[in-house]
Amino acid sequence: MTRHVIVHQFDPTRHVAGGIAGYIRDLIEHGGEDHDFAVVGVEKRGKGMLGRWRTVDIGGRSIEFMPVAHMEAGNQQRFIPHSFRLAYGLLRYRPRLDDAIIHNHRPELGAVTSVIFPKARRVQFIHDDALEAFSWRKETMWRFFPRVFQLFERRAVSTAERALVMRSSTLSRVGRHSSTAVMGANWYDARYFHTTGRRSRSGSRPRIGWAGRFEPPKDPLTAVGVFAELRARGVEFEAWMAGAGTLSQDVRTAVDAAGLGGIVRLPGVLSPAELADEFRQSDLFLMTSRWEGIPRAAIEARACGVPVVSTAVGELPAMITDGVNGFVSSSRSIGDIAATVEQGLTLTPGESIAVTVADLEVGLIVPKLLNQVAGGRG
Repeated sequence: MTRHVIVHQFDPTRHVAGGIAGYIRDLIEHGGEDHDFAVVGVEKRGKGMLGRWRTVDIGGRSIEFMPVAHMEAGNQQRFIPHSFRLAYGLLRYRPRLDDAIIHNHRPELGAVTSVIFPKARRVQFIHDDALEAFSWRKETMWRFFPRVFQLFERRAVSTAERALVMRSSTLSRVGRHSSTAVMGANWYDARYFHTTGRRSRSGSRPRIGWAGRFEPPKDPLTAVGVFAELRARGVEFEAWMAGAGTLSQDVRTAVDAAGLGGIVRLPGVLSPAELADEFRQSDLFLMTSRWEGIPRAAIEARACGVPVVSTAVGELPAMITDGVNGFVSSSRSIGDIAATVEQGLTLTPGESIAVTVADLEVGLIVPKLLNQVAGGRG
């Protein structure tokens, strides 16, 4: 059996929808009996002692968990970067990792881990193109020190046994420092995301969905602008926007200001089962992101038979075939995205769209990925 230890600002006792937290949960839950997991991470203050291993449950699977810092995982409003606080906890408590393969999901922590545990096998996941994001992300201090970040990134990938990268632009950069850097993968869980029970559109207004963190990278306010533009064009529709975050109040205010209160629902954060049900009741999924890697939601929507309309970010242009399983907008302007949505509504949701992601089911992808990480076949 291969032992994996995930070192990340991740709290396995608290469910955070999507993102890196969702990615980590799926690796653990679907890793199979050949792979054993532990987490060195974080938790809210007052929940337990730092620096001690204890057993927790993820998806019915028991794992060992050692919190080394108190923080609210997923909170984007902070004075001290989460990665710094976790790095300090690693130095303070120095957990014994023995012969485990260490997983890092941020370059800063990968660089720090490579120094603290220099003899350990380590895999570095890179989920975004940080240098691109620094031009507009306001919550990260690295936008002031991009060259320092690049040094961390170079150290993280050059000392890792393997690097799995979710952006082709990032891969072209870090590949110069790692001969094992390859494109990573994302997936959907067929237990939830499937076409069984899809509603029929006949006689009803088309329904448009949006899901993600209410944070600047996902740009939910542009989605509200698109919905307002569609209404101004006389398009009959209804919509929902699932998620939460620092822009939640701004989104609610924008929906009300645009007179969309009776058209756009804001159901909050949804469980996988709830999100899948919303997809199956929808005719199109809209993504307005400023940044993406290989976005899970775009895969999950199509697994439910829903075409995707998206901005041209990350790997989405390679994931979407215009006129087959969605459309990619020619620009980020609200007018262009709204026009692309109108195109997308001409597509027929159903099984023909779901088959375009049939090979991305989690039970197929995660074991293959972990065998790759462990140096096995796959």
